[in-house]
Amino acid sequence: MKIGSNSKKILTLKKIHSLIKVSKLKSLAEIAKFNKNFLNRFENALFYRDLMEYFEKKYNFENVFFNKNKEKNSKRKIAKETVLWFYLTEEYEINSFSYESLNKELLAKFDKKNDIFIPIGEDAIKFAKENQINSLIEFKDNKSENLVENLNTILYSIYVNGNAKAIKFVLNTNKTKDKIVTVLPIKELELEVSNYEHEKDEDISNYKFYPSILEVNKNIVYSYLTNILSALISESRFYTVKQKYAKQNDLLKNIEEKIDELKFVEISNKRKQLTDEIILASQNNK
Repeated sequence: MKIGSNSKKILTLKKIHSLIKVSKLKSLAEIAKFNKNFLNRFENALFYRDLMEYFEKKYNFENVFFNKNKEKNSKRKIAKETVLWFYLTEEYEINSFSYESLNKELLAKFDKKNDIFIPIGEDAIKFAKENQINSLIEFKDNKSENLVENLNTILYSIYVNGNAKAIKFVLNTNKTKDKIVTVLPIKELELEVSNYEHEKDEDISNYKFYPSILEVNKNIVYSYLTNILSALISESRFYTVKQKYAKQNDLLKNIEEKIDELKFVEISNKRKQLTDEIILASQNNK
């Protein structure tokens, strides 16, 4: 083996290492951005949920968006026990990643006869086709500027007209045990967020609502949906980039180990060559 061959390999690996390190820093910045956006949007959504809870207690306001138990006294009639499912998937740069476990979880709970399905992302669309699930509408990705507005309009219309008893999102997240988030009714929203504690606004009782509680509630529901949808999209992206970041760390570690191995071999070869030269020189001097 030529001594210089390892040096070239080491140089190539160092260049690759530098490129991955730059990409890793970019991933770290994206993780911080998506996490910050999630927390801001989630906090806003909880604030609007607090307002609706206040309306219910203070004015005995019947709000089917907030509490499913209000259905009995509501004019809203549900024809079926239908759930509207949104399946949110991402484009992954990690070849080893699979949606298989998430697909099984969704299939176990999805009712093909009654439920409504809306896939977001190529993997979600593929899932629907492979399992003969009819999609109400498809979204190729979650990067469209109008996505939140479109989703808001769709799910609001379906829910308010009684075509679904609940709205659920399926996405990759560590903030729920089964990776399913109930968006409506609002009272059933549950997300476990580490190092976060929501504090209710104590000044809500001092707020003035115009022109009426009914009109204000409509705006609050819309604002809640806008924020929780944005939060879930950010969470999905956060999870994706975090997986990518972990993979980049593994790659860097593997490259560093490979460089160390090559350096060891190179040093060993140099020592052997030097030893051979010394032996040869001593023999020639005899």
